[in-house]
Amino acid sequence: MKLYEKARRLTAQIQCQTQTIPIRSARFAFALVATLGSIWAPHAGATTYLSNDVEANSCNSAINDIRLNGALWDTFVSSSEPWVPTAMVRCAISTPNIRNYAEWQITQTVPTNGVGPEIILPSTISVSMGTTYYLGGFFRFQRSGSQSIWHDTGANPYSFDKLFEFRGTGWRWGIGVGWNGNYARGTAGTFVFDAWYAQSVLGNHGDDHLVADQSPYNASNPLLSNYDVWHGVVLGVTAANSDTGGRVQLWVDGIKVIDQRHYTANAGASINTAYLNGTIAQPAYDAPAHVRQADGLIITDNWQDIVSGGYLTTTSGTVSTPSTPTGLGVTRATSN
Repeated sequence: MKLYEKARRLTAQIQCQTQTIPIRSARFAFALVATLGSIWAPHAGATTYLSNDVEANSCNSAINDIRLNGALWDTFVSSSEPWVPTAMVRCAISTPNIRNYAEWQITQTVPTNGVGPEIILPSTISVSMGTTYYLGGFFRFQRSGSQSIWHDTGANPYSFDKLFEFRGTGWRWGIGVGWNGNYARGTAGTFVFDAWYAQSVLGNHGDDHLVADQSPYNASNPLLSNYDVWHGVVLGVTAANSDTGGRVQLWVDGIKVIDQRHYTANAGASINTAYLNGTIAQPAYDAPAHVRQADGLIITDNWQDIVSGGYLTTTSGTVSTPSTPTGLGVTRATSN
């Protein structure tokens, strides 16, 4: 979505609605409109490959094999596998990205891979070595009662989701969530986002789940995330077919937790698909009933899309619509 159009929509929402809105959205809209004439241009050749939201869809409508912003959400529904949930458009809670969001109500154990949906990109990405591709979104998890979705206590808890990934030929990287077995001890009522890759596609270049390495976070001290709040998560993968040429970075709520050199892409790699909820509570597949939500899904090679989209500034609270502030400016952000 163009920055001007996003500003127009956000400003219209602020002016016309009295409901609470995320503080990040309000600040972004006011700042952007106030300084629209001086907004910087994205770097030459930058491309946004996927920008998915459900703002144009009716609240409480089903998401079944439909196109969203040019991408096809190929959903899977089968009477023989009733545990596969239907994605629904909801608008009951405030979000970091305007108003509507996608929601899955997991009502029973999901004993298999591939909950979906599979998102077919509008066009195939021919991976360019040396380019960084960003995968991001806003995610929220809501327990039913007090039982955690993932095993989260004891030594090296091992219960995780392949939450959101992008893949194709010679490329498969994703954002994971839960506990990946590499952290020394769990913490009840929390979970950890991580980065992972498919050894079946890229070969064995070390553990397939990367562990936090940015101080103060490490295998003994992960960045803990909480239920019932939105988290902005961004994975950055710099393409290279050598163990030292590539780079993998992960930000959670604006905090960088992973930055590692890594083999990331095979020669001639391409990306044509994104996938949500690839697994739930792998390897036991024993997650209890819960609700999960997603919004603002993005694939881009433009760091400014990440900054402007608010993926690095998520907060857990919302406030009532503020009065119009004065003296606003926009600060240029840069990739680390």
